[in-house]
Amino acid sequence: MPMYILIFAVLLGLIPAYLAQKKGRSFGLWWLYGALLFIVALPHAIIMNPLPNSEVAMKRDALKWASKGFNPINQTAIELTADRRGSDDSDINKRDLSNSDHAQRPQNPQTLDRWRALTRYDPEIQAAVEELRPFGGAWVDKLGRDFFALNEDKSYLLKIVQKLKEESQQFDREEWNAQFRCTADREPCSEESLNVLRKAKESGYALSTQSDGTFLLKNDTSTSYLRTNDQILRFGRNLLAQSQNSAS
Repeated sequence: MPMYILIFAVLLGLIPAYLAQKKGRSFGLWWLYGALLFIVALPHAIIMNPLPNSEVAMKRDALKWASKGFNPINQTAIELTADRRGSDDSDINKRDLSNSDHAQRPQNPQTLDRWRALTRYDPEIQAAVEELRPFGGAWVDKLGRDFFALNEDKSYLLKIVQKLKEESQQFDREEWNAQFRCTADREPCSEESLNVLRKAKESGYALSTQSDGTFLLKNDTSTSYLRTNDQILRFGRNLLAQSQNSAS
């Protein structure tokens, strides 16, 4: 066989191989198929159905939802890659989510692409994401993992969302108790003191703990350094008085 015919066949085989790859098939196998039987491989590659997680299938699903008027939600809020987070989840990013149950993400790139498309164009998935987004990006990640673990059965969506909300609230309580477990003088925070700190947070104070254990409470007009339960309770009485004065 002349060399130029062989080269021509090799190049022709790239066409069905490219089309097949877009539909989720092996590029190498289809290149060989196309080089040997181009006249059969090309129409075969054109008419065959794409695999569910292939690029062609994802684009088809995206166009389907877009034609029905569903607009994509903010992608930065639901990005599932390990190095990106939306601006709404800055609080949860500061936490130690060392628990692998929360940190694990879909490992298959095709699954990840499918999840991104679902969060853009599927109204039920969008609603679930919007409901969890205030709790932080880690919980949206967990939604995707649990959804695929249950074979994409949407009948479980409400249960997944409710369970993740409960887990998030429990996580917040545990984190709160750990952060404010003891005062700077090493006495346990009383329940009354914890309630005062929660009330301060609800009132707009930013709470943090300094290296020596002092609780720092700060808002636009004042800064308080609280080292004991007595100081916390005194702060609570002042906070209550301020609230009553504002209401009157």
